[in-house]
Amino acid sequence: MTTRSSTSTTIANGSGTAITGAAPSGTTAGDRLLAWIVQDTATTISAPGGEGWTKLADANTTAPADIQTAALFEKKSSSGSETYAFTSTGTQRAIIQVVALSGRHSTTAATVSTPTVNTGANATPVSVTLTGLTAATGDDLLWFGEIDQSNQGDFWSFGSLSGFSVQQNAANGDWISSATFNQDNVSSGATGSLTATATKTSGSGTASWSGLVVAIPAGASGPAVSDPAASSSRFNASQRHSFGIRR
Repeated sequence: MTTRSSTSTTIANGSGTAITGAAPSGTTAGDRLLAWIVQDTATTISAPGGEGWTKLADANTTAPADIQTAALFEKKSSSGSETYAFTSTGTQRAIIQVVALSGRHSTTAATVSTPTVNTGANATPVSVTLTGLTAATGDDLLWFGEIDQSNQGDFWSFGSLSGFSVQQNAANGDWISSATFNQDNVSSGATGSLTATATKTSGSGTASWSGLVVAIPAGASGPAVSDPAASSSRFNASQRHSFGIRR
């Protein structure tokens, strides 16, 4: 099936500890949901209680660059009544991007790359390369990236990612830029390295960045790969070593 739709919500500085996103247009019960949350402080972010969200990964930036918390949450099967109301231990600015996918397997686990983190003070343009994943045929691939801006008033924009469509590309002029790209129903094992370019559209600062890649399994019955030989052909040893694949 496919990525249904997505939303991007910016949270103002000091507005409270709630980081609440919006439901993507057309979301229905049974959709698979992903929530990418970026916050400009070292905080802990918790999912709404009782809604069945699971944290897939953190991709936090740390010193010597500025500190930024980035977390990806998943709900395998939407109830259709989610609040998207995550809670932070701080009251700093944030961006939350929510993606809904239709027809994705609700029991098989997603394949998540090892988070890529760059803490250098990079001048524009920034080459943002995320590695760590090979997808099976029929998977949906999603690429999540964030930039921690050195100047509060900067606006950064992520450029095109070959073979991918942009779902969300947001900057709040308040330290954070964040983007989500997708490629639905990949036709073959794809890819250990995904590179986009990020440039400043205003402001004069530099940036650090982080991100990750996720493969959502196809909506088939039973596990996506059940035969051991098939499993070894899907992820060969060199790919697991080079790209840090986690199954």
